[in-house]
Amino acid sequence: MTLRNIALVAGREIRDHLRDRRTIAMMVILPLVLYPVMALTVYQLAQFLEEKPCRVLIVGSEYLQRCSGLPQLLDEHNLTLFHRSLFSDPRRQRLLRIVQPSDFGLPQDPQHLRSEVENLIASGTVDVAVWFPPGFGCFGLGLSEPVNDAGNPARPDSQGEGSGGDSPSWAATTPGEQPVGPEILYSTASDRSQIAYGRAQAVLDRWREQCRRHQLAARGIPQELIEPFPVAVADVAASVGRRGAALWARLLPVLLIIWAATGALYPAIDACAGEKERGTLETLLVSPAQRTEIVLGKLCAVSLFSAVTAMANVVSMMISGWFLLTSLPQFGPPPWSALGWLFLALLPVSLLSGALSLALAAQARSTREAQYYLMPLVLLTMPLVLLPVTAGVELTWGTSFIPLTGVVLVLKSFLAGQMSQSWIYLFPALGTTLVLCALSLRWAVNQFHSENILFREAEVISLPLVLRQVWSRRGPYLTPSQALLGAFAVLLIKMIWSLRAAMPESFHEFATILVSTQLAAFALPAIFFACVFSRKPLKALNLGVAVDGRLIAAALLALLIQPACATLQQLFLRVWQPGDVVGPFLQKIQAIVDSGSTWELLLYLAILPSICEELAFRGLVLGGFIGARRFLLGMFLSALLFAMAHTWLVQQISAFLLGMVLAGIVLTTGSLWHAIVFHAIYNGGMLLAARAGADSVLHWLFAHAGQYFPGIGDYALPYALPIGSALLAVVLWWWAFGWKIHFSKLPTAGLKPVP
Repeated sequence: MTLRNIALVAGREIRDHLRDRRTIAMMVILPLVLYPVMALTVYQLAQFLEEKPCRVLIVGSEYLQRCSGLPQLLDEHNLTLFHRSLFSDPRRQRLLRIVQPSDFGLPQDPQHLRSEVENLIASGTVDVAVWFPPGFGCFGLGLSEPVNDAGNPARPDSQGEGSGGDSPSWAATTPGEQPVGPEILYSTASDRSQIAYGRAQAVLDRWREQCRRHQLAARGIPQELIEPFPVAVADVAASVGRRGAALWARLLPVLLIIWAATGALYPAIDACAGEKERGTLETLLVSPAQRTEIVLGKLCAVSLFSAVTAMANVVSMMISGWFLLTSLPQFGPPPWSALGWLFLALLPVSLLSGALSLALAAQARSTREAQYYLMPLVLLTMPLVLLPVTAGVELTWGTSFIPLTGVVLVLKSFLAGQMSQSWIYLFPALGTTLVLCALSLRWAVNQFHSENILFREAEVISLPLVLRQVWSRRGPYLTPSQALLGAFAVLLIKMIWSLRAAMPESFHEFATILVSTQLAAFALPAIFFACVFSRKPLKALNLGVAVDGRLIAAALLALLIQPACATLQQLFLRVWQPGDVVGPFLQKIQAIVDSGSTWELLLYLAILPSICEELAFRGLVLGGFIGARRFLLGMFLSALLFAMAHTWLVQQISAFLLGMVLAGIVLTTGSLWHAIVFHAIYNGGMLLAARAGADSVLHWLFAHAGQYFPGIGDYALPYALPIGSALLAVVLWWWAFGWKIHFSKLPTAGLKPVP
């Protein structure tokens, strides 16, 4: 592989794309025209985006008139408005318009009146209603005389105790008695009603605060005790030149990644499917350049256009915002220092978009088909880039490893001026992107090395014909595509089954849900796919005869690997703490699990999952890639899908590492039984150790041995046990299993040729 050939291919692709008017329009003309037009449109539409008044129906306002000494709720000059002192900004007084029941001819009967008010709110005639009950004001709020249920005055004959004869008993709140207050009626089915509810709630809260101050002042409490000090508010973003930076911090990273993915579409389509239509791909493939050099050259060209498109859109957006949007009070100028950080993240993002686009476009026979393949790629990036801009998503070690999401969060933090706290997360965010870029590039290279993919003919889709071909071509193993289809069915059934299951309240309910999930989501789909797509289902699931001494070695290996896995899980827990939702849920599940007996735990949490999960992932998924002799890819994908079957992030990381070990056991022994034994002993040992208060079986043994030999206790050597047991596990693996793949002598594909 030479750089000269890569440069020649890249230069050829760049010249071809620059001759295309669509490329120039996408990169240059569209950004120069789109964002100024959008900014002008927003500027012109701002006059139509002002807040509209909401209609508030006041029911029982006559009871307010009987209250003496209360702060004003309604404006004395205009009874259709609330008092201006109840608004932080007097200009917002007009946003609440008061209407009376007499305006709609409502009945006086309280039962029919409420139903009519609810109908008015549901129909949108009024947005919200404030209901003052007949007893309002009877509890020391200044009512001159009480009322009965019918709303008529009702004077009591006796004086209340403790009042000294100066005030009636109904003028003060009885200790432990809840005052009667107004009720707000609104509809969550209407956005306008919810907005009106928020405004009315704020007004009543301020009025209630004024009533409280009035009552305290009437009892002789000084104003300094009611409000000991004022609270001032200052926006420091304006003083440091970052007014409106939150908007740009959310907008620019999302815009960068979306346009980087969009800018790679048409160059990738033209570089692959376009050359197939023009008939020039064959000429390029017979040139002295290697397939890898061709892919790298095309990748450089596609990534260049992707980066230029993204940066042109970002710069145009920033310039348009600088000239047209900074005059609005809620906007600030864009931070021009953001261009450096955006350019730093643009290189790996453009490479990732280019590699994925090339790999997908290589499978298409025409540009139209390539568009169908690549448009979902842009749609799949949307949740990853929009998730960070939602409220509550913060930059942590866990979120920094999420593809694209970590990049957006890091850029968002940098643009907001928080670089000193978040620079450490830049490495995992960019590292994850570069790893995915390397995997995507490898996929694209494999696509260009396959003649069947580059020059496949048009196919006629006929369901009966496809079913007959699948049935006649069955071999001893499933194909990789059939294995992945089975894995998708497993994960889909598991997700639906878990969502439909109710929260268990006892161990019996927990065991019932667990058994049904293991059988319906893992075991039965694996057996079904093996029976339908394979002539030898047992061989397809790697269920060979395994009665040998390596079963004992698999059990010992499970015990030796437990301390290292437990230590890694504790380290993961320090980085990714369960949230407020996951934490209580896990605690409740743990309490239910602790209520079960030991044999129930071993049966439901050790033996049953080891059989069902191994059938699905090391049997069905790994077996499909074994038949195609793609051992490492099958090992990785089976572990990844095994991790996806778990819910919690820490469980997923531990499950992925454990899945790699289990796949290695199957590949070196040639049998699924060794993996089942390993899985059962591992789960059972961890359960027994947890019940005994230890991290693993060996931790429990060392803790007891440390009572007699303090030098070997876990507290004396905290990491000696995990490291030592891991080294012993490697030695045991080399002695019992070796490093040679058992299936290395299989034919290239276990498929029966079609006559």
